[in-house]
Amino acid sequence: MKKILLLILMLFFVGITNAYASNYDEEFYAAEWINNIYINKVKSSRIYYKQARFIRKKSNNGIAYCIEPFENMKYNSKYNAYTDNYAKRLGLSDSKWRQISLIAYYGYGYEGHTQDKWYAITQVMIWRVVDENAEFYFTDSLNGKRIDLYESEINEIEKLVINHNKVPSFAHREYNFSINSTNILTDTGNVLKNYKIVSKSDNLNASILNNKITIKTNNISDSFIKFEKRSNYENPTIIFVDSNYQNLLVPGIVEKITFDLNINVIAGSIKIQKLDYDTGLPKASGEGKLIGSVYEIFDSSGKLVDTLTIDDNYQASSKQLPFGKYIVKEKSSMEGYELDNNEYEVIIDEENIIHELKLKNKVIKSTIELYKYYDDKLESGVNFEIYNSSGELIKEVITDEFGKISVELPFGTYLFHQLNSIKNYKCVDDFSIIIDNETPRVKRINLYDEKFYSKLKIIKQDSITGELIKDEITFKIFDLLENKYIQINGSEELKALDGILVIDRIEAGNYYIEEVKSPNGYILNKEKIFFRIDDENIFGYEDNIPVFEIKVMNTKEKEILEVSVPNTSKSYQIEFSCIIEEKKKKLC
Repeated sequence: MKKILLLILMLFFVGITNAYASNYDEEFYAAEWINNIYINKVKSSRIYYKQARFIRKKSNNGIAYCIEPFENMKYNSKYNAYTDNYAKRLGLSDSKWRQISLIAYYGYGYEGHTQDKWYAITQVMIWRVVDENAEFYFTDSLNGKRIDLYESEINEIEKLVINHNKVPSFAHREYNFSINSTNILTDTGNVLKNYKIVSKSDNLNASILNNKITIKTNNISDSFIKFEKRSNYENPTIIFVDSNYQNLLVPGIVEKITFDLNINVIAGSIKIQKLDYDTGLPKASGEGKLIGSVYEIFDSSGKLVDTLTIDDNYQASSKQLPFGKYIVKEKSSMEGYELDNNEYEVIIDEENIIHELKLKNKVIKSTIELYKYYDDKLESGVNFEIYNSSGELIKEVITDEFGKISVELPFGTYLFHQLNSIKNYKCVDDFSIIIDNETPRVKRINLYDEKFYSKLKIIKQDSITGELIKDEITFKIFDLLENKYIQINGSEELKALDGILVIDRIEAGNYYIEEVKSPNGYILNKEKIFFRIDDENIFGYEDNIPVFEIKVMNTKEKEILEVSVPNTSKSYQIEFSCIIEEKKKKLC
């Protein structure tokens, strides 16, 4: 089933590329046994075993490795050879293909790996990568006891694979050498011997000896030396694929590894990188400025030789300077930063052509301590957003268990915006803080939340028609939290002359309304009308002030009418509901 699926994949990929390396097509045979080396494979509780044996090409007796553990080979006919799309053709991940191709490269036949055992070791390592669900190990005899005889050899190949892309320690760097100088670079990684020089600039002479390269310069120029890793093979890595038989691999050239060594043959100079002291970054903190700071360079005799101004890239470079000792000192700093009074000694010589200084300034800053209160109690868990003068959110802070926020801010102007508060308390209005030379290093600010309140509007309506009853009504409102009636102008009785009672401010809490005097012609509403002022209520708004409306219904008084009943001497009282119009009474 596996081979059928692989065949489908192979046909798909071949259909895409429609090419294979026919000039490498080959027949293979199982060659000589490798004495005293035996291999076991354990998968799904089944054990397979064999004696190690070379696989060789019929054309030149070169070796090949099996890719599929313990699968049958094809004999007496050629395999199709491929030198591209390796992973896809084999149905492997790119990472697995790269690993097995490098194992094959550094296995049997690599420098020092010429004994037969290295072939068996390489083969087992390839299988371990290809089939992670199986266990492969060496035994002391055919299907014998497990032995760990070749662990050091396996570790050696693994180390070579890991370090395959390793370049000399001095690679990918730019060097500055003085004119007419001899310079020696040492590779501390001990891989330079694996590389060769393939090209270089005309103004350089270069030679490699073991792990050192000697470079001689002739004239001022931007120069280079190009290196390439040596290969043990001339032919590419080749895979041989057949949907019905074992797939094979013949080791060869793997990816080309090159690097350039860039060399500037120049006179000396001093380069300043301007940094913020706290962040260590070439960027001003807050609204301070680093760009525009001025430095002076003095020679060993105290003579001013150059003046530098920090540019928009937070850098400044001196003119070309002869070798010698120099003093760099800041002459003036920019807004929001303290002047750096230190003096920096620089020596320019053949080893220090361009001397880079990372110079830092301390930004002016203050610690803001906010204490958040409600009803004289400290309030924890209150979130604030802090914006800079450009309207950018720079920080979010929250009061601790003691209602405190301590935040250090650099030079600038900041807006504080409260996001939340304890239930039924209003957030404080946005406020600004300026950090400058006059600001104390620690500044305390106390903030108080105002209790939530709304306007209360009690509307008296007819219970039948829903119309406003425009008459004098008297109410009392009881505060359940304070356990007392609220008073306005010293009175508990609150009068509405036109059927609407408006209380401009009533704080969050639980209340009930009592009707003391009903409108003329209406029955007194004796029910207590409970209500709650809460910041989660649904309000109307007047001039951004929340308004809570309560509609209180009254029923008109009932009238008694005596009527005579025909053919009796008795009279009955019949109760009717009446609607009293504005100008006359009418029986309903």
